Amino acid sequence: RALQLSSSEKAASENELAQITQLELEADAIRDALTKESKNAIIKRLSSFWGRSQKLGLPIIKEIFIKVIAEITSKLLTGG
Repeated sequence: RALQLSSSEKAASENELAQITQLELEADAIRDALTKESKNAIIKRLSSFWGRSQKLGLPIIKEIFIKVIAEITSKLLTGG
């Protein structure tokens, strides 16, 4: 017997996907602004980003953290 989601659970899943998409767009915007904005502006954007990601839950934070560590490691290894 297949598990069926109620309409409220489907709406919650769609809302969560929309929030994840928004986080991905914000991460790209922060990356693009790194060399253009002041350090304080970037820190404000990052704190806002982390706050929104915390609302989505621990699995999302873990995934973001793993991707950030992987990117930092690759930058350190390639020197760029």
